[in-house]
Amino acid sequence: MIILPNRLIIEHMLGYKGVETTSASNGFEAIQLLSTGKRFDAIIMDYRMPILNGLETIAKIKELFQQNAEQYPIFVLSTSSEDQQYISLFRQEPNSYCLPKPIISEELYRILSQPNLEIAIPIEDIIEENEDEQQIFNEVYDVLIADDNTVNMALNIRLTEEILPNCRIVNVENGFLAVEACKKKQFDLILMDIQMPVMDGLEATKKIKLMPPFQEIPIIGITAGNVSG
Repeated sequence: MIILPNRLIIEHMLGYKGVETTSASNGFEAIQLLSTGKRFDAIIMDYRMPILNGLETIAKIKELFQQNAEQYPIFVLSTSSEDQQYISLFRQEPNSYCLPKPIISEELYRILSQPNLEIAIPIEDIIEENEDEQQIFNEVYDVLIADDNTVNMALNIRLTEEILPNCRIVNVENGFLAVEACKKKQFDLILMDIQMPVMDGLEATKKIKLMPPFQEIPIIGITAGNVSG
């Protein structure tokens, strides 16, 4: 079971390894689900949630399992919280782990690879994943980021540099400049804001995809809002 604001990402991580998942939007919903008799091998929990935070939810879940004389599932707490005193106590409990955000797939797989879990991921899969990620980290990539919001731009640059530490980033503030940049330079990856002045991300993407060097280059759409289509 997964309880995370960005649970869709975690679902994809686990789905890649063939792990079935069930999602809950908050701790109260998770407790209700378990109260109906539904059981899981592992529960991945966000620390900061409405109604009940992650640690409070885990405490309630443990009470439920104690009442039924059942063995606890494994708990994985995802947090960037500064409440280190409580996090440290949580780490000391059996079958309890803490992963900082953003969650790295390799670390999540490693926790779930324990032999006492039916969802155990073979260690060779983890080694292969680690080798693939290490190869990506060592590569030098040219990345274009188009975003008119300076705060979002700074965040996108930071996240990209965390994932691809050796990348070379070019940033522009609208779709027109993105198209012009692609005329002058070849990029390995493009992050494209959808809603921008002068030329929006969708129109810029269409123009860039007409350029032969960019027909196979991934262009990832990013937006802070909901855009139909």
